Amino acid sequence: MANLFRNYPEDRSISTHLLDFLWAELAVARGKTGHELWLVSPWISESSFDLSRRGEYTDFWPGYSRSSIPLTDILTKFLDFGTTLNIVCKPPHSHISVANIQRYSSASTTLAGLGDLANKASSLAQELKTLNPDQTAVKNELVASIDDIRAGASDLHWVLGDLRKGAAGHRDVLDFLRKLTEYRGSSVRITYNYRLHAKIIAGDTGAFLGSANVTHSGFNFNDEVYLYTAEAPLVDSIRNIARLFATAEYWWRKPLQDYSVWPEARRQVGGDKELKKLLSEKMPNDLVEAIELLGLSYGTQTS
Repeated sequence: MANLFRNYPEDRSISTHLLDFLWAELAVARGKTGHELWLVSPWISESSFDLSRRGEYTDFWPGYSRSSIPLTDILTKFLDFGTTLNIVCKPPHSHISVANIQRYSSASTTLAGLGDLANKASSLAQELKTLNPDQTAVKNELVASIDDIRAGASDLHWVLGDLRKGAAGHRDVLDFLRKLTEYRGSSVRITYNYRLHAKIIAGDTGAFLGSANVTHSGFNFNDEVYLYTAEAPLVDSIRNIARLFATAEYWWRKPLQDYSVWPEARRQVGGDKELKKLLSEKMPNDLVEAIELLGLSYGTQTS
């Protein structure tokens, strides 16, 4: 038996059907040794599931009183039951681009330079007091230029804001993975697949295959479709495909322990010297966090 689920115009979003599946899998995981759960998606981040019309969750979380539950809480419960959580997603440098951080840093430096230039020019204009008519005209042009510089710098602040947002990238993906590995890293197997586009969620009782990334938008808001099946042969086939996407047979599939962001970061910014310089520059806190989530050491030099 197979069903197709979508967010619109269905009365129930994909997340509702997915929650049914996760409850069934938790029941299996609680009593089975060697249980595995597969999450295959280029983007994987936090999602929230509505519990307002459900009571089954109280069996797994006695005393839980909230009306919704985050995906991380569900996945850590699997880990508590001894499940091996297999995650296949895009590598960190696909979620946060060091090149974008470099662009932001360069634009920020340029903007600060424009501010310094305007301040120096303004000081010079104030020192020019006793002037002949020709010099007065020059001074007026200088003051007008200063105003133009300040106006241009003000406009660039909007551009800088967009660059900063782009530089921060998809920090939520790496933060999501970090929370799971910090909770019980020995039971979380992560494979970075550079070419991944498929989306699969699979366990023992069933499997989903479709278009939605493992994100809140994918499960609740975007126009997505998921095929769900509980037929054992088809579930096995989908699970085997997930394993293939995690098999390090090609260069674009790397287990977490074999992945290093350093070569990718050097390539993006133009070399080791440029990367060292970037990591030594002053950054806003959100970009420092992005750099550290990548696995780069902010404020230190590369080897």
